[in-house]
Amino acid sequence: MALPEGAGGGVLALNAGSSSLKFALFDATDTALWRGRVTGLGHQPQLTLDTGGESCSTPLAVGDRSGQSARTAFDRDFEAALNAIDGLLAEHGAPLLAVGHRVVHGGGEYSAPLCVDNRVLQHLQRCVALAPLHEPYGLAVIRAMQHLLYERSGLLGVSGVSDDLRDLLASSDPHAREAVDLFVHRINQWLGALVATLGGLDALVFTGGIGENSALVRAAVCGLSAWLGVCIDEQANHTGADWLHTVDSAVAVGVVHTDEESVVARHARACVAAQD
Repeated sequence: MALPEGAGGGVLALNAGSSSLKFALFDATDTALWRGRVTGLGHQPQLTLDTGGESCSTPLAVGDRSGQSARTAFDRDFEAALNAIDGLLAEHGAPLLAVGHRVVHGGGEYSAPLCVDNRVLQHLQRCVALAPLHEPYGLAVIRAMQHLLYERSGLLGVSGVSDDLRDLLASSDPHAREAVDLFVHRINQWLGALVATLGGLDALVFTGGIGENSALVRAAVCGLSAWLGVCIDEQANHTGADWLHTVDSAVAVGVVHTDEESVVARHARACVAAQD
């Protein structure tokens, strides 16, 4: 079962034990869309998935175990379990808002839920000695899910198609359109916040790969900025002129073409010259 249209990002809950990994995907109303578990880690791992009242189980493919120690077998099974969850999310279409996971021990500093950053991870790593059988796998889950959230976020996460805006603009998939619309919406959210902070706007400048090359994104951003008095010439925007605003626009609108390689070269030359 996939997240329904307009439901927002899902929340994946994980619960790693000493020989199993339980997981569930919840929608915006905290309704479980599906639940699952991998049991028998280190021995004969079995993946069970419950979706919409239906349950199915299948052995987890872990490859040849010849010559493996019990710990190595467990570690490989655990990695295979995380990969299986990754595959389920991709198959069932789940743009993720967050991943939650239970960690056995937070030491004296952490005793309540919190968002994980590098500082938190470093502290939890120091707590491994307090729960050596469970803490390492909790940390492994967190690191794996950080990577997963990266893969499932942004343009790729929303669209399920690509992280390249050019692919999304060329796609007929409605999720690709949704990703582009969200991208433009976020730009205008930040634009509004910056205008409020600055007390007004004299010029709006597009740059970088998307800003320089996507007339559609520029037009969409400027269209949502009409309340600021932004008005652009369609032909100038289509041809990628340096200046896009019309004569009656209250805000100047331009395109600045970056040349980062030249900046890097100049700084490299300066560094070498400073050593002479």
